[in-house]
Amino acid sequence: MIKRNQSEDRFYKHLIEMGFDPKLIKEPDKIKQSTDNEPDFLVQWFVFEVKQFNLKAGFLFEKQRIEKDLKTKHACAFVAPYLNKTFKLHIKSAKNKFKKYPQHHSVLVEDLTNFGIYEPKMEDLLGGIEQVSISKQTSQVIGHKYIDRTLRTDQYTDIGAIIFLRQHRHRIFHNIMADDSRVSPLSFWKRFIGKFYVEQYVFFNIPNGKMYLRRLLPR
Repeated sequence: MIKRNQSEDRFYKHLIEMGFDPKLIKEPDKIKQSTDNEPDFLVQWFVFEVKQFNLKAGFLFEKQRIEKDLKTKHACAFVAPYLNKTFKLHIKSAKNKFKKYPQHHSVLVEDLTNFGIYEPKMEDLLGGIEQVSISKQTSQVIGHKYIDRTLRTDQYTDIGAIIFLRQHRHRIFHNIMADDSRVSPLSFWKRFIGKFYVEQYVFFNIPNGKMYLRRLLPR
């Protein structure tokens, strides 16, 4: 019997719901002779790598406290965990695993379902944390800077898309600057928009140094 972690098992069930034949879903990293550089799922013309964030005990306790306060209508405050460095490691790991399958559509899957209200923003994970410069004389914004920007299209052309699994509405980020063989057709994902509550996005525009994440409206 194949042993999967919680995130891998969750996404495996999604693959079945998406219409993939279970007999055609291969799991290269579960083979006894496999190395650490094998992806989680290989199915038809797709290759998937599933990642999860290890939540610390203190974070879980704080998450439960805040959720309790919200249910009892008490005021509370929280700061989302800073996960950009871990996310960058996930991207590098996935890139290395995808290299063995250069002709497949490559998809990194990030499981955010356990975060609840602590869920990190996709914009911050992909584009980094925005720093704004303000003029002392005029108090006007004079510049934007992003720190710990994780996904750079010139460095990660092996990653065609990133799926963010969430509690209510999954999000798919399409890296339109990836190699042609890596980018999966938008039409493939459109059929799941209503069924799985999927939102699709493409990379940032950078007018005047400020980043934007463009959402693709379903047609």
